Amino acid sequence: MPKKLKILTTKNKKEEKKLREKSKPLSDSEIKSSEFQKFLDDLIHTAKNQTLQEGWITAGLAAIQVGKPLCVFIAINAETKEYEEYINPEIEYLGDVQEKEIEGCLSLPELQKEVLRYRKVKIVYKNRLGEKKSKKVDNYSSKIIQHEYDHLQGILFPDKLSK
Repeated sequence: MPKKLKILTTKNKKEEKKLREKSKPLSDSEIKSSEFQKFLDDLIHTAKNQTLQEGWITAGLAAIQVGKPLCVFIAINAETKEYEEYINPEIEYLGDVQEKEIEGCLSLPELQKEVLRYRKVKIVYKNRLGEKKSKKVDNYSSKIIQHEYDHLQGILFPDKLSK
């Protein structure tokens, strides 16, 4: 049975320091371990069971946000509304078009701001079976992936705001 994990927030200085750690890639054996598979289930369960303001959904959640500096995040698929796992992801920005959109974050619960993000990205990653995958995403999905990828680099969305 999956369990709900504690979300780290910037309200706590020790937790903020942890959120700014760079995450570590996983080996194939780590990805396939039963412990990691359970962690993925817990991460999805945690995202699905967050209390958010009316009309907001948990679009994504990175492992570092629950205190694990592992290169993995989940993000909702805008079409299927199901969460997908992205393990050891790398992104490539496609084109020059950037757009501003309001973002929020479970680790910064009281903050929503406009963030400039690329409209299209290509992401190369492994799925929960350890299979290498690649896809191009745009619009809302692209912004979610960029936000969660930033978490793996120790970057929080306010770091992206214009000074």
